Amino acid sequence: MSEKVVGSSELTKFNTIFVSTEIPHDSRIHELGQWLQKLATSNVLPDYGTGAFGNLSFRIDKHRDVTQKINQSFIITASGLKSTNPENFVKVVNGDFATFTVEVIGCKKPSSESLLHLALYQARPEINAIFHGHNEQLLVAAEKLGLPCTAKEEPYGSLELIEGVLEIIGQHNFLIMKNHGFISLGKTLNQAGRQILDFLGKLAE
Repeated sequence: MSEKVVGSSELTKFNTIFVSTEIPHDSRIHELGQWLQKLATSNVLPDYGTGAFGNLSFRIDKHRDVTQKINQSFIITASGLKSTNPENFVKVVNGDFATFTVEVIGCKKPSSESLLHLALYQARPEINAIFHGHNEQLLVAAEKLGLPCTAKEEPYGSLELIEGVLEIIGQHNFLIMKNHGFISLGKTLNQAGRQILDFLGKLAE
């Protein structure tokens, strides 16, 4: 299938290139869907009428190509996610920060923070899952909980936000984006998800 370029939308600030409109298949998509439901119930993926306000992803099984680079492809929730149906998951196969372009396999545009996920997978090769959500209490309690936080608020889906996160990520697996939301990193989907629930539990202590 020939590549089809679709311009940016109000939700995504990058250009999307559909390499294929085939719905991606991976056994972990079901597990990702289960975590979507759990986190929605925990009120960290609010819906303001345009779909879930947050995004979850997992890295495709790692392998090294002839250049010895670790595979950076990943499955991520679609922009404006409204259900856990198969068509609401997109495979990101490539991304370009200079042109702000994302190449995907799927029938919907990927989450607005797809380039942020790509940057984190590149920076942390041991990480295989990234969950991003929103909880006002976590933002307020960040300092008390000892959570790293970006220096200033930046627009969602922007290069400035990506750069701000990369400045503080280090080896941290949970961090706050100032006045925005949180990011949870894990070697597995379960680790990324349980970490969120653990910090929510600490709020109640």
